[in-house]
Amino acid sequence: MRQVDSGAFSVSGSVAPGYDIQRDWGGSSLFRAARARRQLAETVAAGKTTLDDLVTVFRDHAGYPHAICRHLNERLPVFERFETVCSVLLDLDARRFGIAEGPPCQHTYTWLELDPS
Repeated sequence: MRQVDSGAFSVSGSVAPGYDIQRDWGGSSLFRAARARRQLAETVAAGKTTLDDLVTVFRDHAGYPHAICRHLNERLPVFERFETVCSVLLDLDARRFGIAEGPPCQHTYTWLELDPS
């Protein structure tokens, strides 16, 4: 799911081919993308969104177990278990990207420089 709202670009969803986000209202990608936009609305409107603001959003647990930062829920049937396996940030001004290998609330971002050419 992709949506641009007042300068904020949010993406959420499953990477599984054929995954129907319209049907998955309980753990909805639509809910998570909308929540991210709401959390960032003020800083985006002021033109002052920082990487720390984005990390805070990616670590959000509102709506658990269907939060932005998702954790494995062993009580659910195997086919309904989801978890954030990585989180990626792009800093286009600094030409670098950061990756947290797992739920971002439990992992720090490792930053890699992009080739300047």
